[in-house]
Amino acid sequence: MHSLNARANAIFFFGLSILGVFTALNSLSVYSYVSHPDVSVRFNSVKDFSWSPRLDADHMKLYFDLEADFTSVWNWNVKQLFVWVEAEYTSDKNMTNQVVVWDRIIRQKDNAKFKLVKALDKYRLKAGMRDLRNKDVTLRVKWQVMPIAGVLFFDKAASHVFRAPSTYSS
Repeated sequence: MHSLNARANAIFFFGLSILGVFTALNSLSVYSYVSHPDVSVRFNSVKDFSWSPRLDADHMKLYFDLEADFTSVWNWNVKQLFVWVEAEYTSDKNMTNQVVVWDRIIRQKDNAKFKLVKALDKYRLKAGMRDLRNKDVTLRVKWQVMPIAGVLFFDKAASHVFRAPSTYSS
């Protein structure tokens, strides 16, 4: 006859196995789900464009407009979304430069739809070696889906190209 400890151990690990199987099924079920978020970003204006002699770098503070509806991304396996706006430009020193200028964590589906008008970037756009003047800069919205179980999903959508000023404002 089995002891109480052996029976409790068998029940516990049987339950744990079932939980593992359902977690794997949950994670695999997301691959059939297709989302179509509605996202648009536009450059608004430059607040400040300056040069730092100490760092020998261009610094830009910018305003942008962002309208996003990520409710279609939300499904049964989404814990949170990490959304960011990235500024990308090319220079003579580095082929591609990508700088995050704004980000937000969305933890509930109710907050997945928002509109920002003339939003100021959270993080200053910095370019070493004075590489930013008169360059084409692409603002791009990207996001990462952090699931309850399974792998992280990464996606990108809207983009908008603008030209950086050729002269410093301060």
